Amino acid sequence: MFNGYHNYETWACSVWLTNDESLYTKAMSLKEVSKDKEEFARNIMEWFIKMYDKESQLKNRYLIAGIGNIAEVDFYEVVENFY
Repeated sequence: MFNGYHNYETWACSVWLTNDESLYTKAMSLKEVSKDKEEFARNIMEWFIKMYDKESQLKNRYLIAGIGNIAEVDFYEVVENFY
């Protein structure tokens, strides 16, 4: 457990999404098009994977360094913050 989350990576992902205005806005737009929490979690995961694939962007480098191993993130737990 890390600050009430499954692990550090999940916590860090949640912190980024809820504390960065542009990431939060994007997450909320993904929530609007998702029919339920599972789809929302899947959409957030796919979006984060795309950001990891584009790590040459400066902001994404900080995000990637801050979260670490994206495979360890529990995206269903992350989206709980949006409900």
